[in-house]
Amino acid sequence: MADIYNCQVGFWQRQFLGELFKAVFSLRGRVNFTNLARFSPLHEQTFRRHFRKAFRWVWLNLTVFRLRRHPEETIIGVFDCSFLPKSGTETWGLDQFFSSLAGRSKQGLLTRGSRNRCH
Repeated sequence: MADIYNCQVGFWQRQFLGELFKAVFSLRGRVNFTNLARFSPLHEQTFRRHFRKAFRWVWLNLTVFRLRRHPEETIIGVFDCSFLPKSGTETWGLDQFFSSLAGRSKQGLLTRGSRNRCH
């Protein structure tokens, strides 16, 4: 994939992403750094270090979409922002976010994996 669409993912990042996806698809239960380390040869701290660095996940998803078999096929991409319900008014990051479970906007906090507002 590094040669496709002018990809700017380095060697170590490609290796990490490969291990990350293998671990995510093989584990059961919650996806957190401790469980990722259990199902991977990488240490828990390695996952923490890599996730502290910025990475363009939307760009990766769009690149994967472009790898389809037939270029004429229609592509449908869906991003479901998830959030934590939260009451109160003084919490940083508190806002209205779309909940696909409720089918409407609700007050809450975005989870760490979701950084875009979804109204």
